[in-house]
Amino acid sequence: MFDRMRRICLVFVNVVFVLGIYAQQSDSLQINKKNRQDKTAVLRMSKSIKPFYTVELSDSLFETSGLIYWNHALWTHNDSRDKHLYRLDTSDGRIIDSFLLADIVNTDIEEISQDDNFIYLADVGNNQSGIRNDLHVLRIKKESLFTNHIIIDTIWFVYEDQYVKNSFADLPTDYDCEAFVVIGDSLYLFTKQWKHLGSKVYVLPAYPGRHIAHVYDSLNVNGLITGSVYFAERNQLILCGYSKSLRPFICMFYGFKGRDFFSAGKRKIRLRLAFHQVEAVTTSDGKVFYLTNEKFKRSLIRIPAKFHKIELSPFLPDKIDD
Repeated sequence: MFDRMRRICLVFVNVVFVLGIYAQQSDSLQINKKNRQDKTAVLRMSKSIKPFYTVELSDSLFETSGLIYWNHALWTHNDSRDKHLYRLDTSDGRIIDSFLLADIVNTDIEEISQDDNFIYLADVGNNQSGIRNDLHVLRIKKESLFTNHIIIDTIWFVYEDQYVKNSFADLPTDYDCEAFVVIGDSLYLFTKQWKHLGSKVYVLPAYPGRHIAHVYDSLNVNGLITGSVYFAERNQLILCGYSKSLRPFICMFYGFKGRDFFSAGKRKIRLRLAFHQVEAVTTSDGKVFYLTNEKFKRSLIRIPAKFHKIELSPFLPDKIDD
């Protein structure tokens, strides 16, 4: 009897000890997250510019939602249903070719990114109350695009701090996403916060499997982030987006160390493109940037899908140290 009681006491002590360690770890995590929130970067408007070139896109691209520059061309996609990748001429946005991704399901593909070997398509649109539980990024082997067998695998993920609760109401959510970049072995997601008009940055591995997207940083931008590009040669991160009243803008980050995106130079510039739902941004040289907006129709306002070029070099340092 005594031995039994001693064993029970020892078990109890061990449980209390383990719970104590867990509580300390939980407190530490809360403190770290609080510190990250306290350090949220704040970005305010400084200038406004107008594109030096604008042209209407093909009707096939009415929901253009992402852009990359690769193989001397621009590549884009539509954000729902359409299973094609489109290759565009950099001079005028004309469709050169299209590639059918027959085996995919496009629920809400909102962004495209790349590294040396792969194109990544992010099916992460989540603006219907933020309740999707099938968020994923498609990884396409570049060299296979020009063959009869396009190789695609899938990176599944959930946000570490999201509780998915089924709801039939179309409520504002902070877990929508339309922008991400690939750097090294990681994906960095920039959320589109409908409630707080900011962006939380999440990081997850850039390889197939099921992952947790961990909170990495946050940005108070007073707007909705819809597109992104990281230009490694000049160490630039560029985000595009618009206000709730559809006033588009560009956010520029430069001169940062490593992947601490918001720690150094930063600017926010308004685009003189009222009511243009700008969804995508990319560049080939870190100076001239390409943008697209999807078709927008509301009341008396009619804006077709368009292709734009803007010059950002006057707002960026000539030389940016890594």
